[in-house]
Amino acid sequence: MKTTLITLILSAAAAVALFGGKAVRSHVTTLRDDAKASVRSATPADYEARRIRTLIASMTDEVLAFSDKIAEVESSAAAQRRDIQGLESQVAQDRTDLVTERNLLAQDRQTFEIRGKAFSRAQVEASAQARLARMERDRATLETKQAAVERLESAVREGRARLQSASEARDAKLRELELLEAQFANAALSRELQTLAAPLDTVSLTRSQGELAESMKAFGERVRREERQAHTAGGTRSSSVNGVIAHNEGPGQPGLLDQIDRMLTAPADAR
Repeated sequence: MKTTLITLILSAAAAVALFGGKAVRSHVTTLRDDAKASVRSATPADYEARRIRTLIASMTDEVLAFSDKIAEVESSAAAQRRDIQGLESQVAQDRTDLVTERNLLAQDRQTFEIRGKAFSRAQVEASAQARLARMERDRATLETKQAAVERLESAVREGRARLQSASEARDAKLRELELLEAQFANAALSRELQTLAAPLDTVSLTRSQGELAESMKAFGERVRREERQAHTAGGTRSSSVNGVIAHNEGPGQPGLLDQIDRMLTAPADAR
């Protein structure tokens, strides 16, 4: 194994030295393309079509997986939006209460009555300080969440555009494959019909005109015999049907069933 590897390396080095790097690459590329062309020409068309359909199906799987990821990101963005709305509501309520506490502290008093309960100035100051800190924290959180949501929603928009493009490319490839399959089937049918008709151009006609006329006459008699038998069978069915189903007919006008029977038992070329 080691000797073989060394031999391959030396051969490659000799080829590079002899032809140059670009020339060697061109030879390798040509050989690879020839191999691909040989494999494709030896591959049955129906197998090649199935292989392409498998590739298109894998594209569909990727599209579905990407769509699921978009839905996941979109769901996360929606959850963040709900959190933002809750925080905005909390900040608005804290702002209203902070305005009330600020107005109280602006008064030169040591006790305050709020909703029927007495609070000291120190308690109001502590409440205002805690509320102020919470509002600062919530506002910072809001800025972070809003920036994150904007990035998520932007990613969703870009993802949906990419998804649309990928879906259109997949559908275009599928339509292209179906067209190629139809063209191949038509070409195969045309070739088959040409092969079938080829003997008409090469085979000599040795039958005599008399024998041909006799054969045609015999065949015509056979056709007429079949028509008579079909007409007799149709008349039998018509009489049995008329005997079971009663219907009114106008004077001098054929009934519907009689018209149907004549249509069904008439020779094909008379319709």
